[in-house]
Amino acid sequence: MFFIALLILITISIASSAAFFSVYGLASIFSGSFWPIVAMATSLEAGKLIAASYTYRYWKQLSILMQSYLISAIVILMIITSAGIYGFLAKSYQSEVLPYKQNEQRILLLEQDKVEIERLKEERLERKRQIDEQIANLPDNSITGRQRLVKTFESENKQITSDVAKYTDLIREKTLEIQKLKETKLMQTTEVGPIIFIADNLGKNVDDATKYLIFLIIFAFDPLAVILTIGINIALIERQRIPAPVDFIMQPEVKSVINNDMGVEQIISGVDAIREKIEELNAKSKLTPEQEEEKRVLEKIVRRGEIDRKIRTGKKEDVNAQKQTLDREV
Repeated sequence: MFFIALLILITISIASSAAFFSVYGLASIFSGSFWPIVAMATSLEAGKLIAASYTYRYWKQLSILMQSYLISAIVILMIITSAGIYGFLAKSYQSEVLPYKQNEQRILLLEQDKVEIERLKEERLERKRQIDEQIANLPDNSITGRQRLVKTFESENKQITSDVAKYTDLIREKTLEIQKLKETKLMQTTEVGPIIFIADNLGKNVDDATKYLIFLIIFAFDPLAVILTIGINIALIERQRIPAPVDFIMQPEVKSVINNDMGVEQIISGVDAIREKIEELNAKSKLTPEQEEEKRVLEKIVRRGEIDRKIRTGKKEDVNAQKQTLDREV
């Protein structure tokens, strides 16, 4: 009974968790009608578990049409529950990883801007080198020409110097901003680190790794709740079907076999009842240790009843030897 109680407790826990995640996830997907969706999804969750129990208990009494419909309805409801769980987990993942991905995007854009600014700066420096080369290529004795050329490029040189200084400042600003964002990203990595680690080991990006992980969860979550619900029904039916050994032995017709205080007909009736019980146990494909012990005890009781019946009907051949053997076994 303790195991059955534990089974019920664990099943309720798993089913309740699956129902909560599913209801919340479905309500988030259809957020425009939050509370109606909550009411609908809750009733469907309860109906799914009841349908699973009903289908198992009354399978033989149901028509093929009802069997087909109930199985289909349970499978569809499991898919709906899994979709709700997927929505809940996906929303949780997105809210957690969104700042991290936004940071990555900002860093990427800033690095692209920095590369572009560095290119513009390099172009201005290249132009400065070209001007300097033109001036340097003049003959040393052409002082007037050199002065004229310097004056010609004077305004452009000033603009180049101003542009290079501006680009240098911009590059420095972008570098500092990128560094700050990378520090923030590093702190965010500690929050989403496990899934990043899983993604790296699988050779996938974070989104794909998260998707596969969510699929693993939903494929195990709700189906387990349904299977355990059926398991509860099996355990309860088996407990009702097979009385405990002590309760069975204390039944009047069985007790008479043990006490040897009844007539031959009552002893035969008791032996027959015990044999039926043994046949029930033999019909099972696999017995628990408790059922094995029960069967062993009942077989000894049948042998004792047979001996007592032979004594009372006058068939005493080998009875004493049989009783001694039985007593030694007991």
